[in-house]
Amino acid sequence: AGGAPRPPRRGELRIVGTSVGREVERVLEMVGESVGRRAPRVLQIGSRASVADRNELNWRSLVARRFGARARFVGIDLAPGNNVDHQLDIGASPRTVAAVLGEEGFDLVLCCHVLEHTPDPRRAARNIEALLRRDGLAYISTPWSQAFHAAPDDYWRFSLRGLMLLFGR
Repeated sequence: AGGAPRPPRRGELRIVGTSVGREVERVLEMVGESVGRRAPRVLQIGSRASVADRNELNWRSLVARRFGARARFVGIDLAPGNNVDHQLDIGASPRTVAAVLGEEGFDLVLCCHVLEHTPDPRRAARNIEALLRRDGLAYISTPWSQAFHAAPDDYWRFSLRGLMLLFGR
């Protein structure tokens, strides 16, 4: 009413324009509303910091700023490095993913510009869904139109409909 944004529906995908600042704030607000006083558990897939990431958000610091020391942040990546807690491929078998990350679900899973680098994005999507708590949120960003950028390799581009097929939940 009155131009107020409507609350997102379960399973809703949003298309974000060139500025994601408000969307990121809203995602963190939604996590805060969901967890209440409980410490949020957050997973970042593809967390390794690199020189090429100068324009990427530092999710660990954003989560710490919003939730303080009570937040439990886990970063995974194919390679060890700064901001990586566990070396793990999100496209690994579900058993391997669970062995590394445990059975406790995450309140928020962040996967920014990773799926195009996975040989099997369907398996990665299933793993992401399995890692979420029942009311957990996934923040997924993927390229639609971008030049080839092998790091470690580059396989896919995703339309909105393609993402809807990948993520059944």
